[in-house]
Amino acid sequence: MIRLSRIKVVFGLALLISIASGFGQLAQVHRDLDPQRPMGYLESGEVLAAKAASDEEYRLARQVLGMGVVMGERYGELNIAAGCCIALAQIAETESQRRDLWDLALLLDPSRVSTWATHRNANRSRISQDAAADCLRMIRIAEYEEASELLRREDVRAQIRSSASQLGYDPERTIASIRSLAESRRRDSCRGRVFRKEVRDGVSVKEVCTDHSHPIGTADTAETLRMQLSIELASIGGAQQLEDWSGAAVLSLDEPVRTLDSSLLASWYGFDPSRPYRKDGRWSANP
Repeated sequence: MIRLSRIKVVFGLALLISIASGFGQLAQVHRDLDPQRPMGYLESGEVLAAKAASDEEYRLARQVLGMGVVMGERYGELNIAAGCCIALAQIAETESQRRDLWDLALLLDPSRVSTWATHRNANRSRISQDAAADCLRMIRIAEYEEASELLRREDVRAQIRSSASQLGYDPERTIASIRSLAESRRRDSCRGRVFRKEVRDGVSVKEVCTDHSHPIGTADTAETLRMQLSIELASIGGAQQLEDWSGAAVLSLDEPVRTLDSSLLASWYGFDPSRPYRKDGRWSANP
């Protein structure tokens, strides 16, 4: 009984310390919000976003970062404003909003164009994208077992469907075609192997297998190869892998930047730029 009481006391103390620590962090965040120092909004917003565990906490993080965008633009610190947009993009509620935030970041700070090209059209599910690209690459290099294993994952099939749709292919027909390609080992007497071994006069000899249905690294038709490469590149963000604009256009990854205004964020996240301070848990016009 005494032991149980001690456990309760220890747990209670730990809870109180945790709560006090949380209040202390919030108080520090509030002190750091100064419209003439936009960096404080970026730093505080990133901390709040990282620690957020409820809708209300995410709402506050978005408001702080949104205010940072407005204050950064107002006081000429456009790189900070763009940084707040990028931080907001990481916790955006929809894909379209995430893309809008990246576009606004680029408009505020054009020097971020390479980062914009990498992330603007990137799906949040980086793991699924990489796995989908790996699946198609493994088919091309005749690693059929590994490709089939990846193709059994629903997230990989969903990513392939998404990329196929983006490129103008029928998603379900594309999946069926890729599944058929992954089964090529059954139609290939080399079973996907580049080499095969034979024993001659008691000596093991390795030879290039010449019975492939098509050369390793290609496909049975040019159209099939184009489809594979297009979806593979789209899955890894192919636009930034290509040096000329025509390559991005072929892959349908040349969407224009949308013209946006930072004032839009106030309506999105429910804050008033005339009240840039936090006081007693509320936004205030005075420090």
